Amino acid sequence: MQLRSLISISILMSLFLGGSHVFAEGNSSSAPTSAKKENLLLETTISFNEKGKAQVSYDSKSSSQDVLTNKINSALVLYAYVMHHTKENQRVPLLNQVQRSVQKIATGSGLKRADLITGNSLANLTGKEIANKGLKIALSKELGKGNSIEVIPLEGSEEILLPSVFYMFQDLTDNLSENGLRFMVLAMGAMNKCYREVPGCKGENAESMVKAPSYGLNLAVQIISKVTGAEIK
Repeated sequence: MQLRSLISISILMSLFLGGSHVFAEGNSSSAPTSAKKENLLLETTISFNEKGKAQVSYDSKSSSQDVLTNKINSALVLYAYVMHHTKENQRVPLLNQVQRSVQKIATGSGLKRADLITGNSLANLTGKEIANKGLKIALSKELGKGNSIEVIPLEGSEEILLPSVFYMFQDLTDNLSENGLRFMVLAMGAMNKCYREVPGCKGENAESMVKAPSYGLNLAVQIISKVTGAEIK
């Protein structure tokens, strides 16, 4: 049985990343839906091989600046999706490992393009049964409703949900601009703050799939605005 989640999100790009601001809000829906090709903004594919390693690829017709923002939003929503859909006893280890990733990237001596996979027990898989498994993350535009993100595991892919989070964060850690990386790591840490401290943001709650990324994006914008002096409208 495939797991699917549709999250309606309004996204305004951050001034820090070169556009407007980032804000996310919306409602989650249990009804599966497929993104219409003509409305597709970004499709991310995470594919695993027989050695348990994943490759992340993107398909987009948006501008390069839009793609940057869409990638960050897709990664954050994937984290929220997996936090909700994973087993209860895996939620705290997932949060803790994401926080370790934050600390590896945002160090006392500055930003590092850290290795988030090596030594990460949640990211390592072996066995031929992993080959050709993966998931897609489809970000599409919905007329009058903002944007929606749909996470679509391919087949029997529950075991790759946890490592997929770290492979996507790893890809972005390696390839984002310094400003993009700074924004992403701030949002990651802010999401964890939401999971730990904000009512209604617990991973077991379906609303956390919207609430956690929204909180992370908004707090990251506020921090960047405070540092840079950019006005948040």
